[in-house]
Amino acid sequence: MPKEEEEEEDTGEILTFASVSRAKKGFQFVHRGHLPGCKACQFFFVCQQPLKKYQVYEIVEVRKKQHECPNNYHEEPMQVVKVVKLGKHVAMPKKGTFASVNATYVHQHCVAFECPHRPECVSTTVIFPGQKVKVRDIVRDISADCRMGYQLVLVDCDTF
Repeated sequence: MPKEEEEEEDTGEILTFASVSRAKKGFQFVHRGHLPGCKACQFFFVCQQPLKKYQVYEIVEVRKKQHECPNNYHEEPMQVVKVVKLGKHVAMPKKGTFASVNATYVHQHCVAFECPHRPECVSTTVIFPGQKVKVRDIVRDISADCRMGYQLVLVDCDTF
């Protein structure tokens, strides 16, 4: 049985809920976690449990079925959607960063507010300093664009 669960998880598709106004194919969101009252809800195992806190998801399918939130945490109906987990793009030091490596994320000290890569260097939305990451792939070398002169690569990674 655990083997089947692993295989099912590998598809990357998860059924969950999204508010009707956000339930659109292509919509991306960061799951911020659930409220304490959610655990007692009849929909918890579909609505919240499959989602990981601070993970980025994209809606890939919208189903017709809608539900009202029993706890009234949502002002509009919730619609059943299928989502996939997206990788996180962050900047990491070029030296020692390779695809498939596990590392600890350290954000870069950056005061170049006009830099196009600043969000990836000082990310606090989807990843936190000290968090363990698995580098999926090197997206590209961004050293030439770095206004601070750092040798950096943009990586696609997962947190654990």
